[in-house]
Amino acid sequence: MLQEAPRLNSLEALRRLRERGYADGKSAVYALVKQVRPLAAHSCQIGSFRCWRSLTAPGRL
Repeated sequence: MLQEAPRLNSLEALRRLRERGYADGKSAVYALVKQVRPLAAHSCQIGSFRCWRSLTAPGRL
């Protein structure tokens, strides 16, 4: 599911899983999505210069 839509948030992943019959708790889904999908890296382009901005958890570099 995350391969098809890598920006899918955890809540939407849980909703789609429940549509397919998943009946367990949400914490397991949230933890799995966090583990499988790395922190997003955003790119931007200013003229011919390409920059990358990584998102990290608060207090982490």
